[in-house]
Amino acid sequence: MHVPTRICQMKYQVSTLFFLIALHWAGVCVAQATLDHGKNDKAFATATWVESSQDKFQVFESSCYELVGPNKTPHWTNATVIHSSTRPITSTSLVTLLNDTQILFWSEQNRSKTLIRYKSRKSIEEEWSKPLTLHDQGTENIGINLFRKDNKVWAFWAATDPKGVKNSLPDIIYREFGNGLWGPAKPVHANNNVPDIQPTSALNSDGDLVVEWLSYSFLQSTYIRAQKKISNGFDINGLVDIINVDGFENPDFLPSGQAITLRFPQNHFTQSRIVATAIQRPF
Repeated sequence: MHVPTRICQMKYQVSTLFFLIALHWAGVCVAQATLDHGKNDKAFATATWVESSQDKFQVFESSCYELVGPNKTPHWTNATVIHSSTRPITSTSLVTLLNDTQILFWSEQNRSKTLIRYKSRKSIEEEWSKPLTLHDQGTENIGINLFRKDNKVWAFWAATDPKGVKNSLPDIIYREFGNGLWGPAKPVHANNNVPDIQPTSALNSDGDLVVEWLSYSFLQSTYIRAQKKISNGFDINGLVDIINVDGFENPDFLPSGQAITLRFPQNHFTQSRIVATAIQRPF
């Protein structure tokens, strides 16, 4: 098995809340069918993560294209660098559209703010575009989770101060990409008075896109699951999950102290699973 470069220790300093939240987040998976995926994204699974050294932050990517032997053991490619920055970055996520366009997302610390940024390339053979900002309303915009259906992408994240209100609690925000354009940023639900973190998204058996997250319960003094339907009525005829997410063997080279989401590009319903995580507790 090819083992990617060992992970370097994060060396930047952030606030206590940001540190706890930022550790928890990383890249996410988006759906691609066996019949409709792009020709350059036929991986069974893909992981992206961050390594840092001497004020340099790099996003690495490794993919599994082969399941080897009778036990179907994942065989991972050598890690490659797909983004570099002098600013602290976390929460990486990569998606490939039907036309082979790739979009890379990440959270980036910029002085007192944390931005969600992205860049794209027309195929894996092309050069990346210059980075653009997806969201800048908040001091902490963290934890990007993606869902892809056909050529649409939904991006979900937890945002602290999502409307510029100081000392606000994390809330779940999302934007939808379609026809080459991003729609406006929207809260998943009405404002509340508890922190909402760790958004995940999936297509259910009724063809509904559902986002689920952890919402803090003061009554129970712990996080509880909450969810909301974002879009409904997708035709699920012929859609399948190629990979059994729960039974897929975790790669052994991922860093500790980060939350890294393994994505499954050929799955339609369950498209991601967190495989390396740090506990996040604002309270």
